[in-house]
Amino acid sequence: MQNITKQTLIEFGLTHFATASYIDKIIKEDKFCQHGSWLSDCDELFENFETKYPNASNCKKELKSLLTEWMPRRVNYIANEIIDELNHYKKLYRNLYLSKDKINSITNTKERVPVEMVGVYWSSRNDTYSFSPKQITETDKDVLLTIELETITVDWYETFVSRIDFINGDQEQEFRLLEDASINLLNLKTNEVPKHMLTN
Repeated sequence: MQNITKQTLIEFGLTHFATASYIDKIIKEDKFCQHGSWLSDCDELFENFETKYPNASNCKKELKSLLTEWMPRRVNYIANEIIDELNHYKKLYRNLYLSKDKINSITNTKERVPVEMVGVYWSSRNDTYSFSPKQITETDKDVLLTIELETITVDWYETFVSRIDFINGDQEQEFRLLEDASINLLNLKTNEVPKHMLTN
């Protein structure tokens, strides 16, 4: 997507997500996205519409009507949030656990860093945190990466997918990057991993 404005974001969101097929997908999977929250856990969403759709939590037809009404509002909200973040934040952050070898590979990259080396999930929040991997060793470090926020590297479809999530979307302020993009690494900060988190 070129020329990122509130209007282009709204049009993009409505075209891809305010559709019967996308809403049906959410209902069928009971999730906003693969890595997102369960739709059935969104009590506040149901409460916001309980006067008009009192049986939405257990009636799929009524739930579809609720989501059909809600989705354009959500798209408009997401567009506002993204534009606000683009205006105020010039950096993205990612926190993860990395081995010393991986850290060296990243810091020794002379040009821009390939996204495949560091992952696609980033946030405009500098207090973002990592979900603990299954294996953390004594040589691993807790790493906070900081990159330049460049709209050309953003996967806008997947960014919308993450932000539509009623529970996690607002908290994570996620920007998903294109898998084949490269990024301008501004900073790499390491901390020791607490001993209680080590798995071997």
